[in-house]
Amino acid sequence: MRRTYLYSIMLMLTLSFTFSGCTFKKMGTSSKYYQPRDQGFLTYTSRALHKEYNNLKGTRYCYGGTTRRCFDCSGFIIYTYKKSFNKNLPRTTRQMAKKGVWISKRELEIGDLIFFKSGWHVSHAGIYMGNGKFMHSSSSRGVVISRLENSYWKKRYYSARRVLD
Repeated sequence: MRRTYLYSIMLMLTLSFTFSGCTFKKMGTSSKYYQPRDQGFLTYTSRALHKEYNNLKGTRYCYGGTTRRCFDCSGFIIYTYKKSFNKNLPRTTRQMAKKGVWISKRELEIGDLIFFKSGWHVSHAGIYMGNGKFMHSSSSRGVVISRLENSYWKKRYYSARRVLD
């Protein structure tokens, strides 16, 4: 009986270490090897993203949407990056979350992709606009700009990736 109890505890500890390791693992390369971008690049990026936002603001949300008729979050990002920077990105948020270089939240710059998690998987993404704001396709409001410090987004923030050179 005592041996079974010990085996149970060992099994639970092993599983908890295994799963917690998966949960907190950061994917990709550390940002300490990535240089910040110059001001000219950031100004160009900001103007291009704001122009696209003004063209798409309010476009309704629809699951699987990739056109101006309607967007889901990854469809909006794909459309915006292709139109603004002629950059192709993968179709899903999970695939996008593996592209580019991982960066910390404090290193965010205009044009970086940000990812949110609810549950086990990355479930939402947006484009960082500077000053704590990001644009995305919200399921309730369509294409909007939101604040990272909003309590809803703050507790779901997961990671960020730099995909623009």
